[in-house]
Amino acid sequence: MARNARTVMVHTVLWQVDDDHPQAGGGPAGDGSFTRRFRSKEDAEAFAVDKEYFGHPAEVDSSETPLHIAQRWGCA
Repeated sequence: MARNARTVMVHTVLWQVDDDHPQAGGGPAGDGSFTRRFRSKEDAEAFAVDKEYFGHPAEVDSSETPLHIAQRWGCA
């Protein structure tokens, strides 16, 4: 997707809580996994530092996102 005035860069972190966490078994999939989105890559990387996703370090995925979707996610 070409970057233009109608798209913004959104940085996403998928992460999972520990089994002893109060939200274990929660999240949209019921497996304790959650999604957090950021406009700042630095903020996303700082959030992901101590997080895991199914036994692997959480990673930041960056993508161009339509502005109206980013607004729905609270990232605009």
